[in-house]
Amino acid sequence: DYSGSSLSFQIETSILLESNYPTLFYFGQEDGGNNLYTRSIDLSIDAINFNLPFLRTNLNYDYGLAGTSNFLLDEYIQIAGVFDGENQQLTLYINGQQVQSNTVNANQIIFESSDNNYTIGSGYSSGEQINFFNGNIRSFSIWEVAINQDDLSNLSNIEDHLIVKY
Repeated sequence: DYSGSSLSFQIETSILLESNYPTLFYFGQEDGGNNLYTRSIDLSIDAINFNLPFLRTNLNYDYGLAGTSNFLLDEYIQIAGVFDGENQQLTLYINGQQVQSNTVNANQIIFESSDNNYTIGSGYSSGEQINFFNGNIRSFSIWEVAINQDDLSNLSNIEDHLIVKY
């Protein structure tokens, strides 16, 4: 179980865009509602609803997103996402540079042990893995703290807050 007001991730990846909605990871549970917490976070590329493919981190569909169409394909990039519930902000970084920060409608993220929807390399919807990612993932880390631009250049400063590392 995890319940907190801050969550950050970093993934080093090379993206091959061979489908319209590849998902790099999906964690949590499909669960919306009229509340101030979210039950999921994901990182995907939307090539359906945008003129240019849009790399975005997303909170449970309707709680908010941050993204950009300015990212490289077929070479390794570092992508970081930061959910700061205290300030209700979701921020996306590419190669250590902030590309977008948006206000979101959530102040907490909740994962429960009964959630079985933790996927790397695909999305999740209606009980099935979907939107498979085609590319390479070199590393993936999640912290239970809102990291900042300085932390991205010196990740050893936040090792105490590390939840998972692949």
